[in-house]
Amino acid sequence: MKASFYVAALGASNQQERLNVVANNLANVNSQGYQTKDLSFIELVRYNLNAPEQRKTELQAGAGVTIKSITSNFEKGAIQETSSQYDYAIMEKGFFMLQDRETNAITYTRSGHFILSKNGDKTYLASENGKYVLDENQQPIEVVDGKLQSDIGVVNFTNKHGLENIGSNEYRATESNGRPILIRNPQLKDHAVELSNVDVSSEYMKMIESQRAYSYALKMVQTSDEIESVINNLRG
Repeated sequence: MKASFYVAALGASNQQERLNVVANNLANVNSQGYQTKDLSFIELVRYNLNAPEQRKTELQAGAGVTIKSITSNFEKGAIQETSSQYDYAIMEKGFFMLQDRETNAITYTRSGHFILSKNGDKTYLASENGKYVLDENQQPIEVVDGKLQSDIGVVNFTNKHGLENIGSNEYRATESNGRPILIRNPQLKDHAVELSNVDVSSEYMKMIESQRAYSYALKMVQTSDEIESVINNLRG
């Protein structure tokens, strides 16, 4: 009975995590450039059976399911025109490059709502949180008399899986992504931004599924506990 209790409790916990992901997607339905997140599970027994015979894994034994990964859907969202000349939307696949002023670390985003930011006597194109927007040579883009002095750089990755979400619709590249590939003559639309690609109806369906699964898991926990109590009373 302890096994059934454990599997049910694990199931409830995992469904709660999925609900958290769905809730975050719905909360960002109006966030510019937001990429839908999705959580997937893996069966522990199947995981162990598929592992090589001598391989040591993090899951040496178990039952039920656990979280496999949280991935991002990088499909393009709808495009909305704006009144700002410094708003840009990528009309194809790819990411803008942003550079942190203090660490020089480069991150990637599809959110093209940019502003002007002064540094000394120069003005640069920047993200809302103050990071420099980079050109094709990974250099900050200076703005003089309202005009960009170099073209906005857009890059893509052969493998986008594993891009680390660091918040603010930004991603950090990992070793599995490889080097960014520069897109020559990218298709950009000015006075426009890409909206969230969240499909509200799909997210509500996921929410209903997870709520029902969560409810069934809790019922299983309760039933397992009741049976365990009956068995203990019989033994007494």
